[in-house]
Amino acid sequence: MNAFSQLGVVRYEPDDLGGHKRPDIHFFATGSKDPLIADVLSVSDKGLDQANPFDLLLEQLKQQFSPLRRRGVVGHLSLNVGATSDRVYKGSEPTTLRLPNPGRFKDVIFARTFKQFLNEVSNHPNSVHTFVIKNADVDVSIQFTPQQAGMSGSHPSYTAAHSLTRNPVLNALREKAGHLKHCGFSGPSGIILCDGGCQLLRTKMENWSAYTLKEIISEFFRKHRSVDIRSRDLR
Repeated sequence: MNAFSQLGVVRYEPDDLGGHKRPDIHFFATGSKDPLIADVLSVSDKGLDQANPFDLLLEQLKQQFSPLRRRGVVGHLSLNVGATSDRVYKGSEPTTLRLPNPGRFKDVIFARTFKQFLNEVSNHPNSVHTFVIKNADVDVSIQFTPQQAGMSGSHPSYTAAHSLTRNPVLNALREKAGHLKHCGFSGPSGIILCDGGCQLLRTKMENWSAYTLKEIISEFFRKHRSVDIRSRDLR
């Protein structure tokens, strides 16, 4: 709002444009008689993180192992989680990690066989130990390596945009376009896209199996011609 105010006259969420929705910004540039409207959009990977709770599993693994640490067991824990499909390419389904709902971690992962794994580590702390669960719903492996420190984790990327139409950026842009369409404004409209913690907005290197931010936004403009102001430098 401050940046726009230095370039002209700004109104915030005006309610007199004739529609049943309000845009975030109604703006008259200095020296111009034609206003524009815009919505501010912050995109994050929160939904993807909730659907793929790897970090939560890593934290709970740390808690499960902490009693052994306190007893002086020294070793490195590595967690590896697989995905529902190993085939990724432009046009494939979005990647989903093969993990149960966090509410089922205790029953599915940290159950009897995991307790046996911890007992083996406790009884033989100078040996390598591996715990594996692999079936249609879960693909988790945990390895203990003695005389090393720390924890590590790995998993296929679930934030890469393998789908052109099913990704956080396009989903959010599509919703905002619908909002602007019902503001009752007939002039130029735009969306100011901001990074609220979204990997798509940070990735600089191109990936042959994933769409770039530029490709995703080009697809959005192809299908939503009512939004006609590009407010982010995509070079």
